[in-house]
Amino acid sequence: MKRKSIAIAAGVGILVGSSTVALNLANVNASVMKVIKLNMTEEQLDQQMGNSTIEPTKVEFKEYLNDFEQTASPQFEDGLEKKLAQRAFVELKQSKNKIDLKNLKKEVKEQAEFDKAWVKYAEDEYGIKVTPQEIDEWISNGPDKFPVDTQKAYAEALGMSLKELNHTYYRDQYEKWVMWEKLSPLVAEKYGIKEVDYENIEIQENTPADEMNFNNKVLSLYEKEVTSLMK
Repeated sequence: MKRKSIAIAAGVGILVGSSTVALNLANVNASVMKVIKLNMTEEQLDQQMGNSTIEPTKVEFKEYLNDFEQTASPQFEDGLEKKLAQRAFVELKQSKNKIDLKNLKKEVKEQAEFDKAWVKYAEDEYGIKVTPQEIDEWISNGPDKFPVDTQKAYAEALGMSLKELNHTYYRDQYEKWVMWEKLSPLVAEKYGIKEVDYENIEIQENTPADEMNFNNKVLSLYEKEVTSLMK
């Protein structure tokens, strides 16, 4: 599990620097993210995501979650780390990948540290602040308006309503989306990057992830700053 960023959607599998461009949602909100404004056309996103994914059912999600509680959950005490571990565990189960709990624990700890540093650096270095009201409004105008079957199945498996799933369970990640809308113009200006330069870019098989679109480029530069700070 690589560190996951916020640029596109779960399951996209594009890399930005050391981060998988995803909200780490175990494919739950992939369809939701497609309808939120992105710096990538829907056709490009479909091409990256592929159309052959079989979405898990409520029963399957429940099995994954029960397995997590029995085999992995006791190893995580920190609330954020446990949540990240649960999401990653479900994603690995869904993709039929073998789960190494020792490695999962290590990578989840790194992810949690990175996410906290990502937010703190935006606040301290760029002066970006978001209020709880801004986050709730953003979620209400985005994910809440576009529920999909997989999202519903995952919420039911967790014993949550869709509103709880979006406003509570995934709140930490949506907070970063809200911050990024304020932050990205500042980072782009700092590095002299213009969105118009990426409007007609043709993505090839060997195109670096951070050159695929404007958002990826700006995000990769910001995350390099965060990573440098953490060293």
